[in-house]
Amino acid sequence: MSETIVQVELSQKIIEKASPNSINVANNGFAYDEYFKMGGTVAKMTFQSTKKFKDFVKNRSTEKHK
Repeated sequence: MSETIVQVELSQKIIEKASPNSINVANNGFAYDEYFKMGGTVAKMTFQSTKKFKDFVKNRSTEKHK
C-alpha cells in the first residue's frame, strides 16, 4: 500500500475535510496557533506531529516555571 503525500497550504475548509491522523503541522508555536485557530484538532494531526506538539507544550510549560 503506497501513500501519496501532498503538501498544501492549510485552510479551514481543508482542515474540516481532512481525515484523522492526516495533517502534518510544523513544529513551532506560530504554526500550532494558526492550525488551532482554523479549527484544527490533535486528532487530525499525524502521530509524529502530535508527539512533537506534546513535547512543544511540555517545553513551553517548563520554561514558564523557571
